[in-house]
Amino acid sequence: MSRMANVLEKSADQQRFNTLFENIRSHFHQHLYNEKTGHYGSQTADAMALRFNLTPKHLQQSVADRLAQDVSQTWNGHSSVGALGQTWLYRALSDYGHTDTAFHIFKAKGYPGFSYLFDEINGTTLWERKGAFDPSLGKAPDRSLNHPFHGGYDGWFYEGLGGIRTLDDSVGYQDFTLAPVFPKRLNKVSVSHVTGYGEIKSEWQRQRDVIQWQVSIPNNTSAVITLPDRKAQRYLAGQYSFNVKAP
Repeated sequence: MSRMANVLEKSADQQRFNTLFENIRSHFHQHLYNEKTGHYGSQTADAMALRFNLTPKHLQQSVADRLAQDVSQTWNGHSSVGALGQTWLYRALSDYGHTDTAFHIFKAKGYPGFSYLFDEINGTTLWERKGAFDPSLGKAPDRSLNHPFHGGYDGWFYEGLGGIRTLDDSVGYQDFTLAPVFPKRLNKVSVSHVTGYGEIKSEWQRQRDVIQWQVSIPNNTSAVITLPDRKAQRYLAGQYSFNVKAP
């Protein structure tokens, strides 16, 4: 709202919304952050605090580290989020250096993982609760077996693995960011997104110790390309190839 007010040259509204946000951020952190544990009490709370910029800058990395620790140790590699947390968890991890932790959530064995749902109890949809129903018992489920909004993680396939991200000061992907992440246990990614200007493509594959990445930037657009081993740089429309040292 503050940015909208700025564009509309309504300085009083801009200041009012800035003040409101700062008050919300301050009170959220003051009341929910636990100094002893170093986080906000749940994976969803940590992830949303990071993604909504509610965590003070000097604590963001440590909160992300605690979040990764909760996934890896407390939950044995699994997520512990509902439909809302699914959307924010994966970038909250990978944007702070925990790409492998984020990706491993999809591979972790046992309850309450995706492998448990699909491979062990033969689910074919995303359930409200992964372990709330056992088809082998012959009883009707008491919770929904079709909760598609649990698929909020798929945004990370585009924004994280493919790296296609919007910019705050642009609309409709006229200007955007390409900043992919490269999990160690993933060898190939192909992501595309059709915009009003054309199709954005981001494809990479692992070749031993090198990531070969190809991108396509539509006509009349530009992309800020960010890679781990070089400075961010803006590229105009065209097709480009990059070699990146594999993690």
